[in-house]
Amino acid sequence: MSFHYPIQSLPFASPKCVAPIPTADPIVRRALVWASLEGPITAISSETITRSGPSPSSECVLLETADDVLVLDIVRSVSDPESRRRDEAAWRAFGWTALTLLPGEIEREARFVNASHIWRNRRTPVPNSLRFQIMDRLREDGPLRTHELLTGLRAERDPLPVLFALACGDEVLIDLDGDLGGDSVVRIRL
Repeated sequence: MSFHYPIQSLPFASPKCVAPIPTADPIVRRALVWASLEGPITAISSETITRSGPSPSSECVLLETADDVLVLDIVRSVSDPESRRRDEAAWRAFGWTALTLLPGEIEREARFVNASHIWRNRRTPVPNSLRFQIMDRLREDGPLRTHELLTGLRAERDPLPVLFALACGDEVLIDLDGDLGGDSVVRIRL
């Protein structure tokens, strides 16, 4: 007998995740996909904060950068302003900065749409010969636009999904605000 679980019920995991992030919320998952591909974010974790009041704990998603720890704050509505104030006070006490996003931003902004498009290729097999070509080219020529990088590669199939898989593996960074097939800048993850 086999069981099929919807992908959304599984914890979210990426190379940047310290541990799998428990969430079934599709908006949070899309934000986690973006964070996994966003260059300045170096680590993603989940933390439970406890406080006094009617809801004594809440789960926070933390996004670490070189300079800061950001709390992923997706604002749907403020039905309980007092609870929100307590959360914000707790975040400040820990020295965390809120990264406030609206669900509409996550659904429509180019960086989130592009991140979702790249993420769909995370399981694409990466032939070593193509990985070496891409990495050597980026090491020799520095950051390149996608079309410049992919031109001249010797590949048996379209190298773009392989490039996206390398981004999902945190080996390269792709500018999420650009045109993924042409003008987005690609660089090696340092």
